[in-house]
Amino acid sequence: MVLFGADGYPKITFSFEAGSEPCATCLTPEGCLAVTLKRQGCVALWSTSGEPVTEFGHTVLSGPTGIQCDRHGRFIVADEQANSVFIFSNEGQLLTKLAPPTLDTAAQGSSSPLSQIQTSSFLNSYHNSFNQPRYVCLTHTGNYVISDSANHCIKIFDQDMQLSSQFGSYGQRDGCFKFPYGVASDAEGNLYVADHFNNRVSMFSGEGEFIQHLLTLQDGIARPKSIAVCRSLLYVTHGDIRSNKVSVFALKS
Repeated sequence: MVLFGADGYPKITFSFEAGSEPCATCLTPEGCLAVTLKRQGCVALWSTSGEPVTEFGHTVLSGPTGIQCDRHGRFIVADEQANSVFIFSNEGQLLTKLAPPTLDTAAQGSSSPLSQIQTSSFLNSYHNSFNQPRYVCLTHTGNYVISDSANHCIKIFDQDMQLSSQFGSYGQRDGCFKFPYGVASDAEGNLYVADHFNNRVSMFSGEGEFIQHLLTLQDGIARPKSIAVCRSLLYVTHGDIRSNKVSVFALKS
């Protein structure tokens, strides 16, 4: 893994074991770098000066991909092999998992036949489990946004870690996806999605309404993978077979 300066020049290279496949990274409130090591099935913490700090998740994670650290210092880790999104404490202890509601849990405390039907109808519009979740982002309001890749949708969980909404389906039309990967959010709450096999980066409102395609193949974007938004700049990792490029774009108001 390589840490670059704002000018795009490398500053520090972090060396992992051969074949560990570092997949995603985030910054912790303490200023460390957290990195998912997909092949080793763990999260590694490093100082920004290049010193290893600790590792965690070996007994829980199978193929960790995306990672973020929330305002409480908890780690949200997507695992595409376990088909789960795990929540760890700032000390690396497993706390819980993000999980879409099931019919039983959503209908608890409800004895009315009508409410049971409404609950069932509500759940039928949702995928009741993750299928290769890949990347995670946090909105400024504290929501957790997950790219549920093989379900071709985006799931949004509220601050209480309850599923609040979901958008997207398989296809090429506006608002559809073919294996969404990276997700990001800006200060206004807009969401950005790397639509991997549609070769585009699309923009949505915080409620999941399609706004526009920002980048496509015509902009030289192929197989976008991870994305980030910072100070009106959009960072995209992409490349035909492997994501071997990082391109930076200015976002217009």
